[in-house]
Amino acid sequence: MFATELLEEARKFMHHMLTKVVEYGGSDLFITADFPPSIKHQGLMKPFGQQELTAEKTKLFAYSLMNQKQRKEFETELECNFAITVPGVSG
Repeated sequence: MFATELLEEARKFMHHMLTKVVEYGGSDLFITADFPPSIKHQGLMKPFGQQELTAEKTKLFAYSLMNQKQRKEFETELECNFAITVPGVSG
């Protein structure tokens, strides 16, 4: 679906965004089509910038963090809940 190099670049971007969430004291990162990436901080949604994400970019960012099993689950169920750790940031 996506080239390996593109997935790796997207994964690095997502790790950067997740690092920013931790730095800002946020609890969640939201990646949604037609909205800019946003963090949840003290119960409020705060966007990172103003650029809205396309559906394709949103899928790329999500897939960059998923393994094959999770991608298949997402394609079948249209949702997939998972957690990740960012080396040096979360443990």
